[in-house]
Amino acid sequence: MGDKKAKTRTLWEICQEHNILKEFSSSGLGALKKGERKCIKVPVSRLIGCSVALDEAAKEKCPNENRWDYVMDYNGFAFFIEIHPASTSEINCVVQKVDFVRKWLSDKEPQILDLPQKEAGARKFYWISSGGTDLRITPGSPQARKLVSKHIVPVGKVWDYVKIFGKN
Repeated sequence: MGDKKAKTRTLWEICQEHNILKEFSSSGLGALKKGERKCIKVPVSRLIGCSVALDEAAKEKCPNENRWDYVMDYNGFAFFIEIHPASTSEINCVVQKVDFVRKWLSDKEPQILDLPQKEAGARKFYWISSGGTDLRITPGSPQARKLVSKHIVPVGKVWDYVKIFGKN
């Protein structure tokens, strides 16, 4: 008998089996706040499987934590998205958000962290700039090294799939 590889469940399937996440998941970009949906640009919108408002899901039990905003599924890959003011003074806050979401999901629903990723290497956490400016950091600076060490990728005001990954 040959080995059968277990089928990876989708983000939507995982969320539908988890009471807390089910409430905060939606098809497409429905879990994102209305004004934040414009921050996501993909070539084929129907390939957005679902989105989950992680911040809202964790808020009741962890009100004083720095919580990560969203995870979304695009074309079978999971992407972690944070929409937050971009300045060097906010780097520690965003790092805390990454640490929080990793621990929270490890405790609550670790399968989400193991969903397929488009990125090579470690899973990336994408920081979209809210407000008037983009994050400008000198390469090799302590701030840049901190972001790299936590796999945080500032992407400007829009998470643009084609700009990040190319057309495929």
